[in-house]
Amino acid sequence: MKKLMISMLAMAAMVSCTNEIENPDQPKIEGNEPVEIKLNAGIIGVETKAAISPTLTEDLKVTFFRPNDAATATWTTGEFVNAIISKEAGGAITFKESADAGANDKKLYYPTGENEKAHLIGYYLGTSISTNTNNILSFTIDGTQDIMATDGASGSKTEAFKSFTFKHLLTQIDIVLKGDAAAQAAFGKIKKVAIKSIPTSLKLTLAATPSITAVDNNGEINVYNNNTGADLSTNTTNEIIGNTVMVYNGGTAPLGTAANKLTLEITSEKGGVDGVSTVDVTTINSGLEQGNKHVITLNFKEKIIVSATIAAWGTDGAAGTGEVD
Repeated sequence: MKKLMISMLAMAAMVSCTNEIENPDQPKIEGNEPVEIKLNAGIIGVETKAAISPTLTEDLKVTFFRPNDAATATWTTGEFVNAIISKEAGGAITFKESADAGANDKKLYYPTGENEKAHLIGYYLGTSISTNTNNILSFTIDGTQDIMATDGASGSKTEAFKSFTFKHLLTQIDIVLKGDAAAQAAFGKIKKVAIKSIPTSLKLTLAATPSITAVDNNGEINVYNNNTGADLSTNTTNEIIGNTVMVYNGGTAPLGTAANKLTLEITSEKGGVDGVSTVDVTTINSGLEQGNKHVITLNFKEKIIVSATIAAWGTDGAAGTGEVD
């Protein structure tokens, strides 16, 4: 009897060893075993990438919001998690304990409950400082910030998160000034170009599909501001004046149409006297487009003639023209 029991134990041990050797890399996930959330690091054969820019030159600090774990997400309750997107190819995401430089890495885990899921949404506000009310982020822009967000996504320890893509939520604008010798004599030097009556106080709502809305429309964004002034260009090339600015496009009522004008104000100086010209851009058929760059050309002659085209970020969309006395 003793010999028989020993033989049975030996066989059981051999079977156990054989099962472990057949696939040593197969993850052993028990019902209550935590599985770390790894974005673009590989988990259960899935990789996740954050597509910010193909030419990212330095690591990018972003923030993720994680609603409480549940079968479906409630986007008003949860925690904010700091993260860094690597500049290296693939855009690996590393969660951090804080936004401070040198902060320790932080591990996030999928829930262990059978029907529970983890939920995440990522966003980037640049240098804007935000306040939070029920996960509606209020902030102010001045034309220099690139505001981005991902769609909300869900994952579990058996079905990992798929791709996150950070999308531009604002519109870029470049201003080109042109004028012949007569226009130069008539207008003198250009001292300031500003976008007037445009929303600069905004709200970003974190949800499965994030949305950005305006608080007011009384803001001003400077494209160019220099007391020395600049001469009008007589070149045929499109020389951009000032800076590329990023603005709110108008949301459901895009700016730059007949119904919702985009107003530019140009300050010029001749003989020590300043003059102000107001230009209304009203003929961009589809209006300013989220995620696209619009190039607005002001052609100074007897009056300022305006045209608008679209360039990368995006390349599609309607062009418009307009003029002002």
